[in-house]
Amino acid sequence: MSVRTAVAAGGNAPEADFSHATGRLKPPLPLGPLRAINAVFEKVEVTLLVTILLGMVALAYMWCRMVEAAQAKLASGSGAPERWRAKLTTARFFMERVLPETGAQLARIQSGAGSTMELPAEGF
Repeated sequence: MSVRTAVAAGGNAPEADFSHATGRLKPPLPLGPLRAINAVFEKVEVTLLVTILLGMVALAYMWCRMVEAAQAKLASGSGAPERWRAKLTTARFFMERVLPETGAQLARIQSGAGSTMELPAEGF
């Protein structure tokens, strides 16, 4: 039944058959493979979150090194002082506004993907 026919017959469009638009419909997967996919998803999600956390920590380390270099350049009077002050201001911004996100990232890692995967397959 097309969408137009379903609406004309008093039905609603979401119940219409869209198999002509999507090709042949695939049968639903049994729950066993879905659970295995969920387990893989959890591992991938945690891996991604850990990678983001480590990236933020690496950026913080590099900003610390840049601050040391900028302070040394300011103390020696070499280069453009406004550039080194801008570098210090940017580093302060990173440490005050971006780096605290690592706490939230760590909380995401520790909480796991249980709530993400709680919805049963039939709910999709």
